Amino acid sequence: MPAQPSLPSGAAVAASGSIVFSVGAGRSYLVEPSDLAGRQGRTAPPCGSLVWTAAWRASQPLVATLYDARSRSDLGRGRWGTVDSGCSGLELRNDGAASADAELVFSVGSR
Repeated sequence: MPAQPSLPSGAAVAASGSIVFSVGAGRSYLVEPSDLAGRQGRTAPPCGSLVWTAAWRASQPLVATLYDARSRSDLGRGRWGTVDSGCSGLELRNDGAASADAELVFSVGSR
């Protein structure tokens, strides 16, 4: 697993943990910070103060893209990666012919 980026200095942690999932061939897995917090019975901070980080690894290369209501930003393609963001979601897309098993560690916080 790659090293997970730290939340910004002074950020209060709202939720942290890990998830295991599969991404079928030709499919995407969407990661929303509010869903990550909700998995632990917590509420993510509002967009204006939201910060989150994650690191992931997968059995097959995935295409990683940050997205929000206005734009998309490709992060790259590979079997592992990291992200630190605000109010954006993360799409992990499997362009391969086989299903990919993956694990993601995360922290969601407020600044």
